[in-house]
Amino acid sequence: MPKEKGKVKSEFRTETEPEMCNGADLKIDISLNEKDKKTGSFMFGIILIVAGGCFLLGHFFPFFRIGNLWPLFIMFPVPFISIAVITYRRKAAGALIPIVILTFLTVYFLWLNIVGWASTAQTWPNFILAPGLGFLAAGLYGREVGFYIPAGILIGLALIFYFAFFNFGLMIAVLLIAVGMLIIGKTIFQLAKKKS
Repeated sequence: MPKEKGKVKSEFRTETEPEMCNGADLKIDISLNEKDKKTGSFMFGIILIVAGGCFLLGHFFPFFRIGNLWPLFIMFPVPFISIAVITYRRKAAGALIPIVILTFLTVYFLWLNIVGWASTAQTWPNFILAPGLGFLAAGLYGREVGFYIPAGILIGLALIFYFAFFNFGLMIAVLLIAVGMLIIGKTIFQLAKKKS
């Protein structure tokens, strides 16, 4: 019985060792991890410099005080999520969704700090529009049709709500531009699919 166990063990080794110990694969994994660490450290350093610069500017210019620039802290995870997109390219297209959402909301909140938060009463559909744009960006970059369905639903809902608040003619113009962009994106996707 012990001999049989030894036999099974040696057979297992010969079948799996070539796949597990492929030197080239191991080197690629290690280099990607080192690259990710260096990119992460570099981006963290940039974040600290920008944050320090904002605090420094706040002492000299009233607008740059933390009370106005707090939305920039929403962007904190964006550089780290971007590492996935930089490293894995189209395979990590889904990572664009939180990047676009956080960037859009940061710009929106900075704008509200300038014009006043009372504008939220009319511009709240931006909270629906932000994830819609995230799905759209992921679909265009990753060339995956599955992202277009939630993008269309969310962007469509946001536009419908905006119709209720603003000038109908202006909304028609925005809607036509959005539909045109979707058609162009779809055409680019189809052309790229034919080439590959």
